Order: sequence, then structure tokens, then C-alpha cells
Amino acid sequence: MTALLEAAAEEDAAYLTTGVQIAAGIKGDTEAAWLSAMSLPAIRPYAVAELNRRAGRDAQHDPLPGLEPAERDAVVMASQAIVAGYATGGPDGVAAALRQAAAPGSETALFEQMWRSCHLIAAQARMTAGKLHPDKKVAKAARAASFKAASVRNPPGAADRPGRLAGKAGGERLLALKASVPGENRPVNLVADFYELLADLGAAAWDADDPMTSSRAAGERLLRSRPLPSTGWPGGWRFP
Repeated sequence: MTALLEAAAEEDAAYLTTGVQIAAGIKGDTEAAWLSAMSLPAIRPYAVAELNRRAGRDAQHDPLPGLEPAERDAVVMASQAIVAGYATGGPDGVAAALRQAAAPGSETALFEQMWRSCHLIAAQARMTAGKLHPDKKVAKAARAASFKAASVRNPPGAADRPGRLAGKAGGERLLALKASVPGENRPVNLVADFYELLADLGAAAWDADDPMTSSRAAGERLLRSRPLPSTGWPGGWRFP
């Protein structure tokens, strides 16, 4: 079982959550393997939850000494489940994972915790839920949390410090976007993603008269061109 958990720690959200579920279902004396897995950052939240469960304790409210969850463990596990839900079940998988992580009506609170955690997997989960959750209200709440996170990362003047704030936010956005793409041969809508990336980079504060940012502003104007449906393939877009 140790090999299973170690392998799961190196994989993406879908393999990670599946590996943990398989390990949790293995009968017999596996406590030593779970304790050993505490040294793996990706597995530790699950190990804490499983070891407390086996002892009949609630990890969040009555954990065993030494098995207290980290502050953002619940958010990380919920985020992993949402991303994995998309990989295995599409929009319905996203909705099912979110139902398990948050009671109906409390999704906004979970998204709030996600953006405050500043964790990459939480950013991926927000993006996934914002684009694919079948409930429009829930999807809107996820997108609102992402915009909130972007605004906090890019306060006034952030565009003047691209390497420290805007650049970091843009890098996180690109990594989250890469993780959300289902496959190299699947069409995706990049237009909305470019606008979100521009927001992360603080494009609204760029000065078109400043030679340092004029080329950026020109790029922003190009992206504002209204895309039209493409006849090349279903769901595609082209610029006029």
C-alpha cells in the first residue's frame, strides 16, 4: 500500500484521489503505511483524515493528538475532488464532487476559502467549477471568487511590479488553465481565459501613452476584437 500512496502522490488530481480511495478500502493492518504517508505533502491531508476516521474521531472537530489537520487541508481535498470530478465525469462529476464538499447553499463560502488559501489546486478547482458547473448560480459564484483572488493579487500599482505580483498571478493562471484542458485534441474556448489572464496581469492599469506598456495595450485592444463562430470545427472561434 505504501507504493500505491507514493505513486498517487506523484500523479494528477484524478489519479491522486483514486489512489487514496483504493488505499482506504484495503483491509487489514495498514496504519503503518498511512503514518508513513504523512511525510508526503500531497497525501498528508488524506492520511490525517483516514487515521482519525479509523480511530472514530472527527479530524476537523476532535482529532487525535498529532493528527490535527492543517488549516487548508479541507480546501485542498475539496479542490482535488472537483478537479478529479471533471476528469472522470465532466460537468456532472464537478457537481457531484462539490455536493460532497459543501452543503447546498454553502458553495460560496467554500469558494471564498479556496481563493484565500492561495493554493494552485484551489485555483484550478475554481476555474473548473466556474466554467463547467451545470448550476449557473454556483458557476457564477466560482468565477466571482476567482476575480476576487485576482483583485487581491493585483491591487493598484501591481502592473508596475509584474515580476512580483502580476507576473506571479499570470503564471498561476496559466498553470491552472493547462491543468483544466481535458486533452490535446479537445477544443477549448480561450477567449474568456485571455480576458481573465489580462485581469491577472493588471491590464486595466496599463497606460497606452507609456512606451513601456503601449505594446501591452495594443495586445489588449486586439483581444477585444469580437470573435465570431468558426466554420472549421464545432465550438471554434475566429477573429474578424
